[in-house]
Amino acid sequence: MNIFWLVTRTLITILFLIAVAVGLYFIFIRIIPAQTNASILHVIDGDSYVVKMDDSIKRVQLIGVDAPEWHGADIKVPQCLAESVPSVIVDKFFRDSNGYNLKVRLARDSNIAEKDAHGRDLYYVYLDDGSLLNEQILKEGLAKVLILPGQDLQKKSSLQSAEEFARERGFGIWNPSLCDGTF
Repeated sequence: MNIFWLVTRTLITILFLIAVAVGLYFIFIRIIPAQTNASILHVIDGDSYVVKMDDSIKRVQLIGVDAPEWHGADIKVPQCLAESVPSVIVDKFFRDSNGYNLKVRLARDSNIAEKDAHGRDLYYVYLDDGSLLNEQILKEGLAKVLILPGQDLQKKSSLQSAEEFARERGFGIWNPSLCDGTF
């Protein structure tokens, strides 16, 4: 009888430790994404950036964001607001009273591939104040949400809410006299 209770208690302890380990995995690995420090070198358009991280330079695509393009294989003339969006982004999100602060933190979305169809690295970009650039661009009406079929973005709800905020107020691309949501 004593051996039965000893074995039972040992099994319960092992199961408890496994449950704690799984819980910690989801808290620290899946829910809180690892972030990498980087510097913005160039804003290509509203959703594409050239960044320096560690000792490498990469082209980065914002996760869940589709901004107007001003050039490309299928683009003959710049899309609505495409020429002004990059400078608005730099002035609004990367300029402070001391000049430019181009330091950001990049985080992956573990629910999607690390690269898009064009080979660009996909990231959420966090600004110095902790806010999510992907979300802020949508909230200002400088882009719209892009979720490809089969994607289950971790930030899907907040990105859609940010777009809805801009749409309801007619900001940027949602302004009926400018783009009316099309580009």
